[in-house]
Amino acid sequence: MNLSIVPCTGYKVQTKTLTEINDLYNSGELDTYSVWLQRLKQKDKWAKDDWEKSRSYLFRVLTSGNVSKSIFTVVDIDMLINTIKERLEFSTSKDVRFDIFNVMVEDLEIMKLKGCKYLLLDGQNRLEFVIKRFFKSELNWYLINKISQKPTTIKFVVQDGTLYEKQSFTYNKLSASEKDVIDNIKVIFAEGKQGQIDDFIDDLIDDNSGEYWNNFEQRITALRTLPFLVNTTMSGHPRSKTRIKNVPEFVQVLDKVGKLTGEYHFEKKGYQKIICELVQYDMTGSIKLDYPTMWDSANHKKITKSFKNVKAFFEAIAKCSGFPLSREVGGKNIFATKEMIRNFYMITQILGDGVKGYKIPLDKIKNLRALYDAYEKFDTFKRDRIKNSGDYMESGTSETGLIPTPGTYIWAQKDIRTEVLQVRRTVLTEWIEDNIELWIKNQVFARLDRNELTPNQKKSIIMEAQDDPFSANDYKLDRFVDNIHVDHDLQFGRGGSNDPSNLQATTSSSNLSRVK
Repeated sequence: MNLSIVPCTGYKVQTKTLTEINDLYNSGELDTYSVWLQRLKQKDKWAKDDWEKSRSYLFRVLTSGNVSKSIFTVVDIDMLINTIKERLEFSTSKDVRFDIFNVMVEDLEIMKLKGCKYLLLDGQNRLEFVIKRFFKSELNWYLINKISQKPTTIKFVVQDGTLYEKQSFTYNKLSASEKDVIDNIKVIFAEGKQGQIDDFIDDLIDDNSGEYWNNFEQRITALRTLPFLVNTTMSGHPRSKTRIKNVPEFVQVLDKVGKLTGEYHFEKKGYQKIICELVQYDMTGSIKLDYPTMWDSANHKKITKSFKNVKAFFEAIAKCSGFPLSREVGGKNIFATKEMIRNFYMITQILGDGVKGYKIPLDKIKNLRALYDAYEKFDTFKRDRIKNSGDYMESGTSETGLIPTPGTYIWAQKDIRTEVLQVRRTVLTEWIEDNIELWIKNQVFARLDRNELTPNQKKSIIMEAQDDPFSANDYKLDRFVDNIHVDHDLQFGRGGSNDPSNLQATTSSSNLSRVK
């Protein structure tokens, strides 16, 4: 009995020489689509300890015979474009996948015009940091055996059977015959010829499961609203047709956040994770990602609204001339840690919600740098165990003998549980309440009042008025006879307010002839 399994994906397995696959990659015929179909390059891992991982992989490729077991998995770009277009026919404009598929088709067609034939699913780091670097003579091969601590050698066999060994070399130092041997070592080239985009994304995750692939890295490839918004705006590809535009401000600002390690490292898509967390905080008040909620397409409108708020926050920082966002300027971080940027977002949110009768939206914060400097000074004071001793308690387990008292600001920086975030918000709200009058006085915010007077304001001034202050003949005002204007004594545009003490009632003729 002949039996088979219906395939989700179909691959044509073949071999290519190292030079063939290197040429495909360098020419752009073989490319990566890191927005959806590839992890970010893991340079730190492959370059660690003088490129030890890269040199070790190269040794295995060079010494595994004529055909290496190393596999490079790709997808035919024409096939992928056609399958996505087929999916578009069955998608509605209300479905976020409709937007995602449109973006994918646009990106892939641009890549195709530039000469791309294959999209790489697995093998990007091996190509970028080993094969490409080796053939450019940028990777010097040598390897120390971890057990014996002796140099490992690569043995070449001459036609007459004699052997000779090499302990170290770069490609450009090899002889023509040695280069010919290495050039023609074959690797497995598995070309995806059949399948749906969802299945290839799942393939990508499964193929990389041997490497640590954190939960967020897997989730951010999902075809859902939040991944779509974040991936598309951080992809680095400016859009010409789609509604979602690239937002360089995200990377500009996050490049200036210190201590982004582990799951927050750039190569682990940590920048995307911070954006997702802030969107969730704006929407729910929680930072720890709740995937069932934030990846639920039923929350499309709420997620989109919160994403716009987060986007506006980053754009405001990037546009503020006081923040040195350039990598070359000083080389210092603006935000020492991710907690600093989280807290600063919280501060702008508190101001927008209203404090002491003042409701100050983000676009009314005229001097964002002054506000951040004040916050940074506050944070520094809170961390001072001597000047702020009231927030600390003795502990024999601490090097300093002091630890933050539960419920205090610094104590709350160590956790992101919702109830602990509320402690942060409470402390920051109290700090804002203590300083908001000073900030208003120092013009940290744009004018919060309006130039136009309300009918009640005008009526109140007219009812109290008797004399016309601008009349050359000291006429009295008669509200039943005169056409009375109410105007500012000190003009609004020059700093005058709508306070009654700055308002005057006068006849229309006196007001219009008044020299302003």
